[in-house]
Amino acid sequence: MKTFLLSIVIVFTCSVWAVGQNNRKLLPELLKEGSIDTYGLEKVSGGKTLHWTATRQGASVTFSSGETAWDFSPFVHLVCELQNLADHELFVECHLDGDYWSTGAGYVPARSTKKIETLILRKEYSKQQLELFPKMNGLPGGATRLWCGYRPESIHRFSLDFPRIQSGDEVVVKNVMLTIPYKEYSGKEYEDLLPFVDEFGQYVHSRYPGKISGVGEIVKADKREEQDMKNYPGNKSWDIYGGWAKGPQLAATGHFRVEKYQGKWWLVDPQGYLFWSHGITCVGGGDETNVKGREKFYRPLNLPASVDSSLFVSERNDRKELSYWKLNMYRKWGADYKTKMIDKANRRLKSWNINTIANWSNEEVIRTRKTPYTAVIHTQYGHFIQDPFSPEFRKGLERTIAGSSAANDEWCIGYFVDNELGWGNNTYLATLALQGRYPYAKEVFKNRLIEKYASLAELNTIWGSEFATWEDWMKNDSVYAGATNDLIDFTSHMANAYFRSVKEVLKAKAPHKLYLGCRFNYGDFAGNAVQQWIVDIAAKYCDVVSFNRYTYSAYSLRPSKDRDFPMIIGEFHFGGLDRGLLHGGLRYGGSQENRADLYKHYVQDAVMNPYLVGTHWFQYNDQAVTGRGDGENYQIGFINVYDAPNWELIRAARSVGETMYELRSK
Repeated sequence: MKTFLLSIVIVFTCSVWAVGQNNRKLLPELLKEGSIDTYGLEKVSGGKTLHWTATRQGASVTFSSGETAWDFSPFVHLVCELQNLADHELFVECHLDGDYWSTGAGYVPARSTKKIETLILRKEYSKQQLELFPKMNGLPGGATRLWCGYRPESIHRFSLDFPRIQSGDEVVVKNVMLTIPYKEYSGKEYEDLLPFVDEFGQYVHSRYPGKISGVGEIVKADKREEQDMKNYPGNKSWDIYGGWAKGPQLAATGHFRVEKYQGKWWLVDPQGYLFWSHGITCVGGGDETNVKGREKFYRPLNLPASVDSSLFVSERNDRKELSYWKLNMYRKWGADYKTKMIDKANRRLKSWNINTIANWSNEEVIRTRKTPYTAVIHTQYGHFIQDPFSPEFRKGLERTIAGSSAANDEWCIGYFVDNELGWGNNTYLATLALQGRYPYAKEVFKNRLIEKYASLAELNTIWGSEFATWEDWMKNDSVYAGATNDLIDFTSHMANAYFRSVKEVLKAKAPHKLYLGCRFNYGDFAGNAVQQWIVDIAAKYCDVVSFNRYTYSAYSLRPSKDRDFPMIIGEFHFGGLDRGLLHGGLRYGGSQENRADLYKHYVQDAVMNPYLVGTHWFQYNDQAVTGRGDGENYQIGFINVYDAPNWELIRAARSVGETMYELRSK
C-alpha cells in the first residue's frame, strides 16, 4: 500500500459543459487534502502526473477526499481519462464510493487513451420529483436511481481497479472530470419541459444519431436493415439450430442436452453438434408504458381517427399501456405488423449470429420453431419461494408443464423455473418457516427436531428456550440464539426439497428438457462464500445452474472448490444515455461504442470460461422513455423504439458469434 498527497502528484482538469461555463476546474479545490492509495502499482516518475507500473497481476488505486467529503451532486458523470502504455488492452473498472452498482468500465486499447464514464447515481428522489415524474427510474436532468449506498453530495472516495493488469504494464491517469450538469425540474421549468415524449416515443429534449422526425425515416431505416441482413445472412458454419456444424458431432438425441467435452461444458443440439447459447431475452416485446394519469408527458400521436388503437394500446388493472414500438411498426407495415415482426425477429437473430430466444420472449415468435429457445415456469412470483412441502407446490408444477407445448419440442433447450428468488443466508428459509410464512415447512421442521432430540427438554437446553409442549413450539415465532445449527440444517433441507421437487416433476413431465435453474439474481451468488451454499445445493439437481449476472465480466464465474457443473448467464446488459433514454441500466456502459465493446468482451470471456454454456442479454428492445410498470426506462436494447437496430451492438454480436465456436474449442 502506497500513499501520496494528491496536491503534489496530480493535476485534475474538469471540462464541464454548462450555460456560460466551460472547462471549469472543479476538483483541484475539492481534493487539496486528499490522498491516493495504490495496491500493486509502483509510481514511475515525479511531477504532476500519475504514471504507474504494475508490480503484480491485479492492481488498484483509490482516491480519497480526506476529512471533507466531495460534493458530486451537481454532475451526472465522473470521467477518468486513462492512457495504456502496454502492448495489450487494459480492462478498468471505476467504483464510486465503493458502491457495488455505481461503476463505469471499459477496455483501453494497447498504446491508447480512453475516457471511462461512471454514472453518479441518486439513492432516492425528493417527494416533489416523485410526484412530477411518477414511476420513472431515470428522470430528465440526469437523475438515475438504483440501489446505491451513498449520497452524491457526500463522496469520500473513488477507485480505479485493474483486475487483469500484468506485472510490468504501465498506466497513466491523465485527467479526472465531472461532466454534464445535473438538474431537477420544478415550477415553470417543469412546465416548459412538457411534453417530453414525441409522437414516435422519443425524448423531445435531446439530439442523437438516429433520432427521427417522420414516418418516412422509419421506412428508410427498415430498407437499410433489410439490405444489411442480405449482406449478413448468418453464420455458414452453423446447423439449423445454431450448433457448430463444422465441429465434432456427438450422439444425437433429437433434443438439447448438456455434456462435458474435452474439459469444457457444452450444450449439444438435437443433431449432436456442440452448441453454445448466444441469446437475447424479451424477443418480440417489452416496451409498454402506462400513459394513464401521465397524459401531459406525451405529444399527440397524430393518427387518423380510423386507426384501431388496440393494435398498440392495452388497458388492464386501471392502466392504459401504450407500446410506441408496436405503433411505429404499424406506421411502417400496417395492421399486419405482427406477422412481419415475427418473421423479422427470427431473420434478425440469424443475421446477428444469435442462436437463442431467451427468457420473457413472445410466444408467437417462439412457436415459429426457427430459433432455439428457453421456456420458463413460475412456482411463485416475487421474492419468496413457495412452500416446497405444500401439496400444491408439485401439483402446480405438474399443471403448468402439462399445458406447455415446450415439453416435447426439440427447439426448446430447457426450462428456467422461477426468477431471482430471495435465498438469503444459510438460516433464512428456516427462520421464515419458524416465523410462520411456511406452515407446511414448519410442521416438517418440528418433526425433524422430534427425531433429533431425545426430548423437548434437551431442545430447550440447546436453544435456550422454555417450551412446555411441541404445540408451544409450533406457536412460537421467536429465533433463539441456540437454534442456529438447527436453522442451518432445516434451511438446507428446505432448499433441497425445492430443487429436488422441481427436478422430479420436470423429468417426469418433460423428460427431454434441461432444468436450467432458478436464475440467481445479479452478481451476489457465484463466488460469494456467504451464499455459495445455495448454489451448491442447486447444482445437485439442475442440469445447468443459471445466474442473472449484472457485472462487467463473466471470466471469474466458477463453481466452488472441488465442484464441477455447467452454468449459464440468464441476464446481463450495459446501458447508455446517449440515445435519448434517461437511465443507463443495471450496468452502465457509457457511449454506444463502449457498451458494444463491453458486450463483446463479456461474451468472449464467457465463451472461454469452461463452465459457461451461454449468455443471454437483457433485452431485445430499448425500454420506454417513461418506463415500464416498475419504472425501468433503460437504454439497453438491440433495437430502438422505431424498430431499428442499435448498430454498434449488432456489430459486436455478429463479431462474437462469428468466431465463438472456434474460440471455445481452443
